[in-house]
Amino acid sequence: MAIATWPTSLPDKPLADAFEELRAKKFIRTKMDKGPAKVRGLQSLAPEPLPAMNFILSSTQVNTFDTFVSDSLGDGVYRFSWTNPRTGFPAELRFLPLSQEALYSIRYVGPDQWEVSCKMEILP
Repeated sequence: MAIATWPTSLPDKPLADAFEELRAKKFIRTKMDKGPAKVRGLQSLAPEPLPAMNFILSSTQVNTFDTFVSDSLGDGVYRFSWTNPRTGFPAELRFLPLSQEALYSIRYVGPDQWEVSCKMEILP
């Protein structure tokens, strides 16, 4: 199956004040009874979390977003290609649950304006 692509009719960048990119921890620390903790590396191919992604969308764009997630991504199961807003380079992403109950949220902010909040991860 081909990897889906972020729809061109949706914003290519999230809101500036609602974007956060975390670096995955690629080591484990083990506390010792005496002396400094031991540290060892883990696999270097860890996903990089994007725990804060907010977009302001029109009603039409919200429908496009819903259709993209449900139809193209199997309700958020599959990965998709998108340009990393920080680096400008292509990346493969996947949705992370926003909470135990929700994949993403949609909040009314004004006439034909909706704030969509979600979490994603950049895959290796």
